[in-house]
Amino acid sequence: MDYKMPYANKLMMSGRLVRDPEVRYTQSGLAVANMTIVCSKKYKDKDGAWQEQTAFVPCVLWKRWAELAGEQLSKGSPVLVEGHLQSRSWETKEGARRSVLELKVEWIQFLERAQKEPAAEGGSEAATGSSPEGGGENMNVDDVPF
Repeated sequence: MDYKMPYANKLMMSGRLVRDPEVRYTQSGLAVANMTIVCSKKYKDKDGAWQEQTAFVPCVLWKRWAELAGEQLSKGSPVLVEGHLQSRSWETKEGARRSVLELKVEWIQFLERAQKEPAAEGGSEAATGSSPEGGGENMNVDDVPF
């Protein structure tokens, strides 16, 4: 039997931002934001003592999601994100190869009211998990018109 296993690259996680999102724009004008989410898991070890395992996950957001993150999120903000893992590599000025495994965020829900002042009217709706266009419903990234 020649069974081919389907592979999936989908991740959903919740956590808090380690620092404020860093938003910048590409030469073509696309917004891109980098942020790191920390999430922890508590468990009992073989001796019955509580242990905590912490993971720091670098994330990248594009277009309107990046802008909203920059407007609405700050260090410590709780978020729920969904996306896929991607690997990226580059060469430093010194010639050393570097690489990173990061979560390319396709959807984000802000889990508490905005800590920052909204940049435009309707910005507070995004802080509660609405669509990036302020429509009031949660949208899949494929539904976002940009």
